[in-house]
Amino acid sequence: MMHAMRRVAMVGLRAFATIGVAGGRVWGLAAFGFINSLVVISGLTKPEITTGYQT
Repeated sequence: MMHAMRRVAMVGLRAFATIGVAGGRVWGLAAFGFINSLVVISGLTKPEITTGYQT
C-alpha cells in the first residue's frame, strides 16, 4: 500500500514539474519575443450595430 502511494506521489510530482518547466519555457519565449499572445476582439465591443449596406 505504501509503495503504491509513493509511486502515485512520484508520478504526480513529475507531472507538475513537467508542467512547471513547460510554463517556464513559454514565459521565456514570450519574454524574448519569440511567441506572442493571441488577442481576440469580439464584435460585441463595437458601440454600434451595423445593418444593411455600409457606405
